Amino acid sequence: MKKNTSTLEESWDYCIDCLTYDSESYLSLVSISVQELLLSILFVLSTVANSILLYVASKSRTMSSSNTKIFVYSLSISHLISSLFVLPICISSTASLRWPYNHVLCEVEAFIGILVILTALYSLTAVSVDRYLTIAHPFEYPARVSTLGKIFVIIGVWVFCAVLALMPVFGWGEIAFQPQALPVCGLRWRSYISYSVVLLILGFLLPVTLNALCCYRILLIVREQTRKIDSRKESFTSNSDIYVNVSDIRTSKPRHKLNIFKLIFTAVGSFVICWVPYIVFQTWVAATVQDTRPDHEIPYIQEFAVSYLAAANCFLNPIGIIITNRDYKRKLKKLMCKRFGCFKEAINNSRSNSDSSVVRKTNQIQNIFRRLSHLYAHNINETHIKSTINNANSKRVDEDARSNKESSVLANIIEDIRIVDVNIKRCGSIMSMGVSLHGAVTT
Repeated sequence: MKKNTSTLEESWDYCIDCLTYDSESYLSLVSISVQELLLSILFVLSTVANSILLYVASKSRTMSSSNTKIFVYSLSISHLISSLFVLPICISSTASLRWPYNHVLCEVEAFIGILVILTALYSLTAVSVDRYLTIAHPFEYPARVSTLGKIFVIIGVWVFCAVLALMPVFGWGEIAFQPQALPVCGLRWRSYISYSVVLLILGFLLPVTLNALCCYRILLIVREQTRKIDSRKESFTSNSDIYVNVSDIRTSKPRHKLNIFKLIFTAVGSFVICWVPYIVFQTWVAATVQDTRPDHEIPYIQEFAVSYLAAANCFLNPIGIIITNRDYKRKLKKLMCKRFGCFKEAINNSRSNSDSSVVRKTNQIQNIFRRLSHLYAHNINETHIKSTINNANSKRVDEDARSNKESSVLANIIEDIRIVDVNIKRCGSIMSMGVSLHGAVTT
């Protein structure tokens, strides 16, 4: 701790001569004014964007948005802390060309700066893992993942990040005022290489890798379901007039999962784009620039560009999440119309567009059911005709059998009559013979 304090005091004395630097290597009055303006703009944009994200997330009622609401809260709060605490201190130190506060606040500012960066990235990782679980295990997810469990996850994230950010305060790592492009208190990467490597692995590489794996797995699931749907399309070629409209409904789930992939990819991609240049630049500085009065050797434009881009992540992250979430966009439109007013024409156009889209979808569904009813009626008619033909054939068979039976009965009757006639004739001949014999006897 004493070493850190002396370093802070040296950095304050060291910055007294900031204005004596060459204009090509350090700050001029024009660059100071431009830097203050850019930081002030970023402060306003970041505060407004994260406040809007908190609002639309709290008003969201859809299932997918509600599941990630806690993680979005954590992300927005971490960005708001950075906007409301770190950026104002950075603006004031830029204006005064020195660290205007004591060494305790310097350590607090550095701790909070590291903390909010880590919690923001791990909150994005929690969103990615949560969305992957809902897609990969849709039936087990509601039973195994609860809101209380998500709260414990966020608490664990903040505790883990706080412990990792507190290490320099307890001696593992060095915090000092750095009067370079963005004059703030932060970590000296070259002082404790071991802590810098651990922070780089646990604070950046690990969560980015987890996010990349989740995005990759979600993309594989979307492709697999799309392939299954395409295979089903081939089996419905005989009913192509109905299939064209039904296919839009059948692909809604893969499309929803693809939207989730876009949200995660946009949020994580913005973080990587903003912070990778800064990390690469600091690694280059730690490896090549000497430790004695390094500001003469570090190019101001490059350092300010990568530092400002890293700070701009507080603004780009919430904007990317709002743009890629349809429910958040709807809530934002309602907020803009409610708070600031909208042109009637724009409202009417939006309503007409929404109404036309609803009417179009309704007409599509009606056409689907109409064609299905026609097909059902056609099948019923065919079934009725077939049953009628079968009934007629069965009746014809019954009539033929009945006629054959009657013919056989008639033949039997005729045969019986013939037999009776023969018997009668025999009886008549016998009777005539008896009469003749009786006459002969009597004579």
